[in-house]
Amino acid sequence: MIKKRMFKLVISGILVLSFVNIIGNYFVGLPFSMDIKWIILIILNLIILKSKNLEKISFYYFLFIIIVVLPYGWYNSGCGVNSIIGYVFLLMIFSTYLFIDIKRNFLIIALISVFIILFYLEYNFPEIMKSYDQSAIFLDRVIHVPINLIASYYFIRQFEKSFRVEKQKVERISLELEKANFELNKHVNFDNLTNISNRRFFDVEFKKIFTVKKEEIIFIVLIDIDNLKKVNDEYGHLKGDSLIIEFSSIAITQFPRPHIFSRWGGDEFGLIFFGEYNELIDKINKIRNEFSKSDLDIEINKTISVGITEFIYGMSKNELLLKADKALYRSKTEGKNGITFIS
Repeated sequence: MIKKRMFKLVISGILVLSFVNIIGNYFVGLPFSMDIKWIILIILNLIILKSKNLEKISFYYFLFIIIVVLPYGWYNSGCGVNSIIGYVFLLMIFSTYLFIDIKRNFLIIALISVFIILFYLEYNFPEIMKSYDQSAIFLDRVIHVPINLIASYYFIRQFEKSFRVEKQKVERISLELEKANFELNKHVNFDNLTNISNRRFFDVEFKKIFTVKKEEIIFIVLIDIDNLKKVNDEYGHLKGDSLIIEFSSIAITQFPRPHIFSRWGGDEFGLIFFGEYNELIDKINKIRNEFSKSDLDIEINKTISVGITEFIYGMSKNELLLKADKALYRSKTEGKNGITFIS
């Protein structure tokens, strides 16, 4: 988890900072008392790195630094004259990146409160300050200010890098999820053989027409491919499938969205048509003409039977489908290759 990884990074970074500060203090001749806070942090960090519950410990770790280590370092290092303010800034960065909501707000408020209290005590009770030689204070700043700047830059870059990596992961997962949803939608709502919408999709869209405005003109059309059983019997089911695919590819070009053209199964198709009756008939005739002249190598007439009814506001779903089905049945029983309208 990113939070756990970043916390381990912070712990490791603070360990490095602690060692660097101790070594720097030694070479410039600063008193050992200024190293005590760093020694405390080294011991604490080494213990924490071995823990298996880093996420639970992290909040209390930073709380301990804010209310114990920070005040001790402030007092022991000459209060406001040293560079400890830079470490206050670092604590603010850690609290902001590693925590959310109540925990983050609590740590930030605690950090600000401790900072104000320390300044108040220093201003009103200057005698509590530890005094150091000005040259020692100068050397302390020479060491710690660059360290603070480098550490701040490093940690911000690491947080930014982790954020970028996680963002890329999220984008990749989102893309994969989008593809999976597309495939699922295709599987659920589209016919595998023809790649047009299926009965389930038709039923969903069919329910929507009962909420349309009264003045919208809608026709429900049922279509059967004539003689499909005969094609299957004489030429095999592969040839029958080819006939279904051929018809579907021709019909869908005439009925793009917003029309809903769907395969119901076998040789049955359903259509929700939005527009005038004459336009509908014209499109159906174009389909019949093109389908009859298709290149599919069979000696059986390639025709369709069509049943049409108009949606009238206030009709029930069953009533509407029943009229369309009766219209189709009449076309089939009256010699096929026909169009029947029942109002």
